[in-house]
Amino acid sequence: MHSESAPARLETGGMPGDITIRCGRALGSRPHLLEAHLADLIARGYEAVELSVQYLHCILGGRLVERNVAAVAAACAAHAGDLQYSVHAPAVLDLRDRRDPETHRRILLASVQFAAAIGAAVLVVHFEARSPEPEVEEGFRAAIAGAAELAGRHSLVLGIENIEVERSEAVLEFLEHLNHPWVRMTYDFGHNYLAGNLFGYDHVAAARACAPYVAHLHITDNFGRFNPARLGDFNLYQAIPHSDVAILGIGDLHLPLGLGTLPAREVFAAVTPQDFQGLLISEHDYFQYDDADRDVLAAMRALVSARG
Repeated sequence: MHSESAPARLETGGMPGDITIRCGRALGSRPHLLEAHLADLIARGYEAVELSVQYLHCILGGRLVERNVAAVAAACAAHAGDLQYSVHAPAVLDLRDRRDPETHRRILLASVQFAAAIGAAVLVVHFEARSPEPEVEEGFRAAIAGAAELAGRHSLVLGIENIEVERSEAVLEFLEHLNHPWVRMTYDFGHNYLAGNLFGYDHVAAARACAPYVAHLHITDNFGRFNPARLGDFNLYQAIPHSDVAILGIGDLHLPLGLGTLPAREVFAAVTPQDFQGLLISEHDYFQYDDADRDVLAAMRALVSARG
């Protein structure tokens, strides 16, 4: 049974309780550095942060480490007046895993508990590519539905993120079929730009179709050229030096906004109706482009202002 306090349907992009679009940055911080990193992002002008739970030692062996969660929650609470939070589920999470699906379900539930503990508005979960096997897709659906019941009790949205190896319309079909009030979409600009190239569709038109379902936004730049290596072994794909693919201009480069060819203003206008409320999170690579923070923030604010 769905949580009764949640919005009735996926009818708008808004999130309950928020009245603005807040610009933020993804953060992969170690626990002992977190509070300093949060203070630094506030000093740089950011209003929101998306924490990568995989770096915070809060989920080990598929289980929540309560004392570590408490420490992270305290660091977040110290800056709660200046920042709003979202959380990205671990990259290793695979709700279509056939070998040990129960561990992956536990990781998802632990991620929900972590996000609730720090007061996050959204937990981002990758959609990835659909399986041709109906039972695998049913397992994915059941895992999300179960986690959504827990998330709804904490007023936490599960934001299902479109990935470049699948059409964005697949996420919309999933959301329509699930029809759960606490499951919406995290729209990733760069991923859909690349998926449009891979599958041959208009990514701006696709963004417009996504707009009624979107509760959360990820933005980075790239050149709209899909990297075929992404379809092979993912660990090998990740091992490709960033400098190589950046120079070639292929794949999900996580460039600061403005360094690639993404038509950001056009896509932003398409995917955010006038009543959209939520977080706009830049996922530019903080190891490669930390010095671009101020320019990225200015570019995101310009997008918000141009929308009117």
